[in-house]
Amino acid sequence: MINNSKQSNDFPSFADKILERLETEKVTPNAKWKYSGKNVLFWLIWVFSVQIGAIAFASSLFTLFNAGWQYYSATHDSFFRFFIESMPYMWLLVLCIFLYIGLENIRHTTKGYRYSIPFILFCSVIGSLIFGVFLYVFGLGQLFDEVIGNRVPFHDTVVEHQEAIWLHPENGLLAGAFNEFNSELEPASAYNFVALDGKNWQIDTSDLRAQDFENIAEFSRVRIIGVAEADGGTKLFHACFVMPWGLKMSEVNVKRAKPLVLEHIEDCVTSGCEINSDEMRSSKCKDLRPYSSLQKMRNY
Repeated sequence: MINNSKQSNDFPSFADKILERLETEKVTPNAKWKYSGKNVLFWLIWVFSVQIGAIAFASSLFTLFNAGWQYYSATHDSFFRFFIESMPYMWLLVLCIFLYIGLENIRHTTKGYRYSIPFILFCSVIGSLIFGVFLYVFGLGQLFDEVIGNRVPFHDTVVEHQEAIWLHPENGLLAGAFNEFNSELEPASAYNFVALDGKNWQIDTSDLRAQDFENIAEFSRVRIIGVAEADGGTKLFHACFVMPWGLKMSEVNVKRAKPLVLEHIEDCVTSGCEINSDEMRSSKCKDLRPYSSLQKMRNY
């Protein structure tokens, strides 16, 4: 029979080993407030991560809602290319990074081990989405996109991206502001126009409809789809469609304080009639891609 009392005398207990190691390594207990402080810090970092995720989500919403989905048939060769170019990659990356940071900090809290990873991610995502929608509704999506985006070299803000797309007259795309009608210009239906890059154009409006002229009169910044024409040293653009600049939740798309006076067609715009009959219209706009879907854009 084994003598248990002898065995306990010959071999130190587990508790004795722990005490001996504590004495050897001179380990001293930390104050309780340090553990509580660390716990609070981890929770604060999680809250901060959710807030940064919300900023990223609000900026992503602003980017996606103002990607120009209704114009993709005019601005891109295919929907796939438009989709790839429109995704807010930087903001989605920021959202994922801070969701991961939040996850790691929650797991280091006192009771964090009790929560599963899917549950923590779910709470983090829901928190970022709810707070992000709140920020977007109050118009802060554009603010974050510009303030933060302008400081990242490889990131174009929504406004910069849209301006880059719509400053390609060789592709039939132009954006800027109409000036007063000048009866001395040729053709007789031409307007002075200042593009977003500051260049001056003459816009031939002979093929426009009443809705197009209403947009010209009402909005200080518009998009034009048409055909660039060579006329010596004059920059001439034959307009087929005119739409508002149309950035949602943005201060960019402001209406004119005073509508532009369109003297030669004012009565027709007021009554909603067509400026020119189909027989009087040129065939230049019929060559635009795809004409039927472009006609629907006047409703936006």
